[in-house]
Formats: sequence, structure tokens, C-alpha cells
Amino acid sequence: MSAARLSLVALWLGFAAAAYDWFLIVAPQEDKSEIRWWLSLAPLVLVPLPVVIPRPLVRIACAVVMTAWVWVATFSLGPAFIPCLVVMWIAARASAQSPQEQHA
Repeated sequence: MSAARLSLVALWLGFAAAAYDWFLIVAPQEDKSEIRWWLSLAPLVLVPLPVVIPRPLVRIACAVVMTAWVWVATFSLGPAFIPCLVVMWIAARASAQSPQEQHA
């Protein structure tokens, strides 16, 4: 599968994870003033960016930053994004390979 298609798969997995987190973790909270919105909204930038800017460096950078985000958010929102993160890394690796390696 191409890196572009893998980035689209990661995008859909990210949408699913965001919906899961919103409806099961964020929405039921009574006091939303304790939510670190800058931290919880980071995947909304990191996951679609490789689709909008389809460059190998962008895919790798987003996968690295998303890995850090999942690690920081391990005990709250992060675990839902692990499937998305795995596909982001696969897309980053696929985009980093030279065209000769992809056809071999």
C-alpha cells in the first residue's frame, strides 16, 4: 500500500479515536475547565498534516511528535490513538523508501 493511502487510513483511524475519546472520556466530564485543551487537540493537527502535505519529512515528523503525544497522554486520551500511530509509522517508513526499494 502506498504512503498516501496509509496516511488516509491513519486519518480515518484518528477520526475514530477522536470520536471515541470525545464521547467516552471528554464529554462525560462535569468540570471541563481541568482539560488541557492544547494537549487534547494536538492530534487534530498532527494526524491530517501528512495528508495535506504529503512529504516524507512531514510524515516522519508527525509520527515522532504523535509518539510523544501518545506517551504523554497514556493514562487518558492516548491509547485510543495507538492504531493510528502504528499506521502513521508504517506510512512514514513507506514514504522514506526510495522508488527502487518500493519496486524490488
